Amino acid sequence: MNIALIGTGRLGASLARALPPGMFSLKALHDRDGAAARRCRRRIGRGRVVRTAAEAAAAGDVILLCVPDRAVAEVAEVLARAPLRWNGKIVLHTSGALSSQTLGPLKRAGAAVGSMHPAQSFAGPETPPSRFRGVFFAVEGDPKAAAAARRLARSVGGRPFPIGAGDKALYHAACSLASNMLVPLFDRACALLEETGIRPRHAARILLPLVEGTVENLKGLDRARALTGPIARGDKETVRLHLESLRGRKRDDRIYRLLGAQALVLAERRGVDQKTVKALARRLAGT
Repeated sequence: MNIALIGTGRLGASLARALPPGMFSLKALHDRDGAAARRCRRRIGRGRVVRTAAEAAAAGDVILLCVPDRAVAEVAEVLARAPLRWNGKIVLHTSGALSSQTLGPLKRAGAAVGSMHPAQSFAGPETPPSRFRGVFFAVEGDPKAAAAARRLARSVGGRPFPIGAGDKALYHAACSLASNMLVPLFDRACALLEETGIRPRHAARILLPLVEGTVENLKGLDRARALTGPIARGDKETVRLHLESLRGRKRDDRIYRLLGAQALVLAERRGVDQKTVKALARRLAGT
């Protein structure tokens, strides 16, 4: 299967590096930033850097669009206008929030279109291929495109699953809450710890084992049982002390109360009595 890669950023470079050479031949790479494409080529040691997206698409049976969400529709329009024979080609984008419908111009031109998104974070283009192992890939689109996406996902050790085109944005919001939003939450926790006089680099070192322990809990327990801390115990006095310490820190107070209310749902599920649940709910609501 001949692959053309358009977009050589963090995900594109990582995915290209992970594709098994025995199954896929990376024919062409293109990026608006030519230097980025050349760096990607040096890292993976395969493919030919080309000047335009159309040149890349001409070389591949499967065209992977690993471009930012805002560029997917634009690239699809540009490619659809290129003098290429699209019948028999497959175009896949890797956006989490967008569906294959964004590739409408290419579908009308004759291509099979789809999307595949790994539920994993990629902080840089040097991500090792092992980062894909066991990762779930959301796949949707035309049958031929979805079949190619499943093959690509499995080839790098991923676990493809189907998702409806209309559910992509909600799926991606869930991914963002679990992954992206953890970082600003951790940042606020570190900031509070720094207010006690602890140095920034030490604050992160103190809190990271807590985060890692929670992730381990989530791996082995249901979500209600994985919850620990004062709300999970129904400890009204400790919650009162927390809220008093956050008085005057409006942003952190709002975060604590909002997430505390969701933690209370889990606490109730794990067996905290109704009287305590109601008392904590009043305290968190500020009533």
